[in-house]
Amino acid sequence: MRTRPGWRVIIADASEARIYAAGAAASHLTLLATLRNPSARIPEHDLLTGRGGSRFNRSGGLFQALAPTSRVHRERFEQFAKTIATVAARECGTTEQLALIAAPRLLGLIQRSLSRSARARLARAVPRDVTHESSARLRTRLQRELGPAG
Repeated sequence: MRTRPGWRVIIADASEARIYAAGAAASHLTLLATLRNPSARIPEHDLLTGRGGSRFNRSGGLFQALAPTSRVHRERFEQFAKTIATVAARECGTTEQLALIAAPRLLGLIQRSLSRSARARLARAVPRDVTHESSARLRTRLQRELGPAG
């Protein structure tokens, strides 16, 4: 009799990712790791080191502040997705299947960043932000989402 493989479940949003080990039925979850992205909750102007400066506005006859064009949040968000993908590849063994449940934008970035072997183990990808659900509700959702593995 062949047993069904277990799961590695990653639940993520822009500021936090939790990696769980789950049995075939997903009735028991074991937290393996928690990854945090502290820059997701910090205003972008606090992440920047330089000031924007100013320039003279001839029509108004006064100086105007220039806001620096910044992509700090986006760059840190993309780096967080790559970190999640790296940890997912490391945590997903040879017999586990991988399930990603993440906010839609983050889910796409994680999927693109997965290694070939981790992508081959990816059995479910659910575009939903469930990081703040209670553990009982999360367990019920996972049993419904993971269902019979494909």
